[in-house]
Amino acid sequence: MKLLVLTPFLPYPLDSGGNTRVFNLLRQLGLHGVQIVVGVITAELFDQAVINHLKEFLPNITFLKLPYRVSRIRKALYFTANLFGLDRILCHRDTTRAILDIVAREGIDLIQVEFSQVARYLPSTPCPAILICHEFRSRVLQKERGFKKGACQKILAFLVERIVGREELSHVPRYQAAVCMSHTEAEWLKGRCPTRHVEVIGNGVDLGAFSFKAINGLPHGLYYIGWFTNRQNGIGLDFFLDAIWPLIRSQCPDFVVVGKDLDRERHTRLEREGIPYLGFVETPELVRRVQGRLLLVPLRSGSGTRLKILEAMAMGNPVISTAIGIEGIRAEDGRHYVHAETADDFRRAIQDLMTQPSLAEEIATQARALVEREYGWASLADKQMQVYDRIRHP
Repeated sequence: MKLLVLTPFLPYPLDSGGNTRVFNLLRQLGLHGVQIVVGVITAELFDQAVINHLKEFLPNITFLKLPYRVSRIRKALYFTANLFGLDRILCHRDTTRAILDIVAREGIDLIQVEFSQVARYLPSTPCPAILICHEFRSRVLQKERGFKKGACQKILAFLVERIVGREELSHVPRYQAAVCMSHTEAEWLKGRCPTRHVEVIGNGVDLGAFSFKAINGLPHGLYYIGWFTNRQNGIGLDFFLDAIWPLIRSQCPDFVVVGKDLDRERHTRLEREGIPYLGFVETPELVRRVQGRLLLVPLRSGSGTRLKILEAMAMGNPVISTAIGIEGIRAEDGRHYVHAETADDFRRAIQDLMTQPSLAEEIATQARALVEREYGWASLADKQMQVYDRIRHP
C-alpha cells in the first residue's frame, strides 16, 4: 500500500505531542511495509539538517514541501468562503493541485490527513482519505471561555468558538473515516457528524526511550511539562502557581517546569518564585532530569490525550491529574494515577505520595504495566493498519 500523509510540519524534533505521534506511527507503519510519502503544507523552508536527521530514523519515507500561502487577508477570505461552502472553489488551489499531482505521480492508495486544520486541503479525488483528529480546537475554546473575564470577552470567545467549530466540522464529511484520540472525543464527533465512520486510536509512548525505574523510596520533587503555545498549558501552570504552589511550597520546594515557548511574563514569574525552567529538552536529558519526580497535570481545558502522562507512567513517575488532563487514557484513580481537581485535592495528593513510599511505588508499577499493555506504538500502528483495511476494502 502507498500512503500519502499530509501534515502542517515536519515530524521532528519531537518537541510536541503531534510531532511525537506522527513520527512514531510513521516509523511503525514503515515496518509494516507501507510505502509513505509525507506532504508538508508549510510556508517555511525545509531545514536540510532536520531532513537528514529524519532520514536516519525514517529512511524509506519521502518528504515533499507543498505550496502554502498565508496572510490575514487570505485567512479572512477562507473563513468567509467557508461560511457559504465556497472555500473549496475559492481557496488553496495551488495546494490542492500539488496534492493531486502527487496522488497521480506516486500511485497513492490512501490519503491520511494529520490535524483538523489541514482537513481543508483535501482535493476531490477517488482516493479514499482518513482524517486524524489530534484535538478539536473548538472543545478547547469552549473550556477556555469559562476563564474569560467580562461579558464582552465571553461573547467574543463564544463567537470565535462557534466559527472555529463550524470550520472544524465542515470538512469531516469529505473523509471516509476519522480517528480520534479518545472515546470522549469520538462520541462528541459522532453527535455532530453521525454519518461518519469514527475510530479511536489514542496516543502512545516509546517504551524503550522511557524505560521504567522504580522509585525505591519517596519521589524527590515535582515537575510540570507542556508546549506553551497551547494556551491550556499556560492556564494549567497559572492555576498551579496561583492556587497550589502557595499550599505546598514550604513542604516541597523542588519543582521544575519543562517545555518550549514559555512566554516572558510566566518565565519572569518562575524566576521570582525560584522555580527552574528547563525549556525543551530531548528525551534522554528529560528522563535524566525528571525521573523519580511526581508529574502534576492541573489542566482545566484541553482536547486529545496527553503524551506527557504516558511518558511519566512509562518511566515510573507517579501522576496527579485533573479529569480533563487524564481524558482518553484508560487509567483508574488510586491505581494508575491520583485524581485531583481543586488546589486542596492536589495538596493532599502530593502530600500522600511524598510521604507514603509504598503508595507511590504501587501506583508507578501499575501505571507502567498499563502503558506496556495498551500504549506501545507498535500496537497502535496495528490498529491503524486495521482501519486502513476497513476503509480500502469496505
